[in-house]
Amino acid sequence: MKSVVALLLCCLALQASMQDMFNMEDIEEGFSWMVEDGEFTPLMQGLFPMLEMQICPVESSECNAMENWIFGCNCRSAFRALSDECKRKPCEAFKAFRDNGAETISSLLSSQSTQEAMEILVESLIKPFARSMCQCPKLIDATMTCFQKYDGLYFEMAEMDRTMFDAAISQIDWTSLKKAAKVFMAEAWCGEGADGADCVDEMGKAYHVMAQFIDNTMAGEDVCMSGVRFAGKMTRYMQAITDFTSMDNFVDAYLDMEKAAMCDSECAEEVARGFYSCCAKSAMETVSKKSNQKALIRAVKSIMPLISEDQAMPNIKKLMKVMNPEKFCGKKIDVYKRMNDECEAMEA
Repeated sequence: MKSVVALLLCCLALQASMQDMFNMEDIEEGFSWMVEDGEFTPLMQGLFPMLEMQICPVESSECNAMENWIFGCNCRSAFRALSDECKRKPCEAFKAFRDNGAETISSLLSSQSTQEAMEILVESLIKPFARSMCQCPKLIDATMTCFQKYDGLYFEMAEMDRTMFDAAISQIDWTSLKKAAKVFMAEAWCGEGADGADCVDEMGKAYHVMAQFIDNTMAGEDVCMSGVRFAGKMTRYMQAITDFTSMDNFVDAYLDMEKAAMCDSECAEEVARGFYSCCAKSAMETVSKKSNQKALIRAVKSIMPLISEDQAMPNIKKLMKVMNPEKFCGKKIDVYKRMNDECEAMEA
């Protein structure tokens, strides 16, 4: 799954760059209220004690509404019901951000390439988050309970009407959304591949290759690991986003771009060896299961009216074609079949 998503994210980043939407000065300005001269600003330092009280409350069987005004007592109860290891995860994440976040953000802003920035993101955010989800999938249930049964005092204290929030919450198919979220965040890339590789590490490698792909493209290098070689398909995809006419047009443009990226006779071998693996194969098979597809379709169907009342559903089943690269690329491109055979041989 992540091999395909990586290419998609790559092209989204390229779209932003090529259209001057990805401007480092704007990004730095966006973080200026948080970090200054490598340190958290006084505003952030003032917020941390209040946030710590909310995210790391003193363990108690009782819940005081005012002491839990941001997240509410239902949310706190949902997290208290988790195992000791899992209930501590939000507090551990908060303290890691408080103690190391300023340095991480400063390093990101000063990075000289996408690959350098991705290295920081993978090690400080992506892999720790993935490992937490693999260890504690019920974090997803608890988090969604916080939204479903929100009883915090934020709306009252901010003097905001919560009618629209409650209407949106009631619209969402939470059962399907939980299942889909667990598939993508807590199942697909957990454990080991057939070759014994740690799948979270393999996911990290895929992100590194994605960063290389972006850097090569932005440098105008016409090589296999670059979007330059299928610039026409990428342009059509970008136009399908910026000049949005229909969901079908967007899906077709995306699939055409993915086929050009993954299935070129001269480059498929290098691309596959970069993005595909036994872990990727397992992840794609997990996501592609009919029950998981149905959950994703139901979840998206419940959310779409919140995005646009007139927008049609994306054809999820059609998009899922990329989840089987061997079939997606056809018999003339055999690298994915060979890699699948290698993984299956190790499983036997």
